[in-house]
Amino acid sequence: MSKRLPNLHAWQWRGYHHNHRNPTNLVLHLIAVPLFILGVLLVLSGLFSLDLGQLAVGIITLIAGLGLQRQGHRHRH
Repeated sequence: MSKRLPNLHAWQWRGYHHNHRNPTNLVLHLIAVPLFILGVLLVLSGLFSLDLGQLAVGIITLIAGLGLQRQGHRHRH
């Protein structure tokens, strides 16, 4: 990965202001980030308890959180 994006942090920091100045994007991030964190916690809990239902809900929640962030980044301008 270091060969593809050797300056990943610099690249993310350069685009941060451009990607996060739209109010719609910020509102979507307010929903998406906690949703993503909840998804991670559900996946971990499902893995440790061997609960496939919880694992599935966690994966769906992760995908929803990422999808909302992606949708928000389309509102950059």
